[in-house]
Amino acid sequence: MACRISEYTRPEWIVPQLAARTKDEALREIARHLASQISELNEVELHQKLQEREQKASTGADHGLAIPHATIASVEALVVAVARAPKGIDFGALDNQQSFVFFTVINPAKAKPGETTYLQAISSICRFMRQPQMRQRILDARSAEEIFKVIASEEATRMGV
Repeated sequence: MACRISEYTRPEWIVPQLAARTKDEALREIARHLASQISELNEVELHQKLQEREQKASTGADHGLAIPHATIASVEALVVAVARAPKGIDFGALDNQQSFVFFTVINPAKAKPGETTYLQAISSICRFMRQPQMRQRILDARSAEEIFKVIASEEATRMGV
């Protein structure tokens, strides 16, 4: 079952230009940004959970994509944040290339039956970002609002809405 990423993100959760140069700096910056936007999130806890997940196996995918994710008890619904690193970050990606686009997925510890799961969200992100033109449109967007519009308009086109 495909999910609409635009239903689980907000423009204010998007970081159009990460200052980070390393994986840990990127995770810390994403955690800081999300905690400043979502009152239920604790920056230190989120950073720690994202780091723990990375220690198990890198969430760097391929084609410049990384999907860091964590389960956090304090959130009540799925959260998907987007960040970009225009110069790229070594995230231990499957194809050994730099990661430029980061979709961070935060899963609630107590998901309700029938709700979209983080695995469904990750699957949708992977399908969505498989298209070179989609990746380029996200990289070319000039603001958080524009990145959000790119995602929402592409989903509307693909899902016939």
